[in-house]
Amino acid sequence: MQFTLTAAASLVLALASLASSAAVAAPDAPLEARAPKGKCPPIYPHSPTTFLPDDKDCNVFYICDYPGPVRFNCPAGLHFSPTTWVCDYPANAGCRK
Repeated sequence: MQFTLTAAASLVLALASLASSAAVAAPDAPLEARAPKGKCPPIYPHSPTTFLPDDKDCNVFYICDYPGPVRFNCPAGLHFSPTTWVCDYPANAGCRK
């Protein structure tokens, strides 16, 4: 059996790798004060990856996983773009908080 990655799957894997290496454990606000904007859908074995922006911080985003949303930070100076699902320059990301 041979597996090939589609361009979309490759992008998701690359973004997940970037996001996990960019995670920061010390947020500016307490974790209980932060929340994703929206809710994670039910997760099934072949569900597409769902990304959610933070409700207060343009640098923070969430990736939905089985137990719930997992918090990540964009690298310093970048904001999460909810339309392209990548960390981008603030002028391009479109975050308005």
